[in-house]
Amino acid sequence: MSTNNKILIVEDEKETCALMKKVLERDGIYSVFTTDNGAEAKKLCAEELPNLIFLDYFVTDTTGDKIIQFLKSNPKTAGIPIVLTSGLGEMTYAKDQDRWVWAPDVSDVTKPKDIPDMLKWRRFSEEVAESFGVMVYLRKPFSKTTLLNVTRSIIGPKPKNESGE
Repeated sequence: MSTNNKILIVEDEKETCALMKKVLERDGIYSVFTTDNGAEAKKLCAEELPNLIFLDYFVTDTTGDKIIQFLKSNPKTAGIPIVLTSGLGEMTYAKDQDRWVWAPDVSDVTKPKDIPDMLKWRRFSEEVAESFGVMVYLRKPFSKTTLLNVTRSIIGPKPKNESGE
């Protein structure tokens, strides 16, 4: 397998992580490794130098913005493409306030200080990605097709046949 197909998934929801890994490995061209915490993510990035990282915003020991900041500050990992994922909620338009409002759909995320402004008040994925300095922001749940399309757009297209030619 080519070394340019290493993918790290940082995700604390075991079912989501397992499904993402299965979908990506089904293509037979990606080497996928996973973790559920930031400390191990930082270590794996330095050791493995993945070609793509799928990073959930909330993981067991930290938040995605802190991991991104760490990776961007290290010249060895600064250029690794990151796809930030989150199932924090959805945006709804509050007509009386004439603004978009974040509606959380995760019951344990109740303190507004835990959610950065760019996740609460930005309604476009491109704006959230730009705010965090990542390539893509994906709101969970996302489809298998979306996962593969994003991966292929960053790492490269699926080979035409099994031999990769």
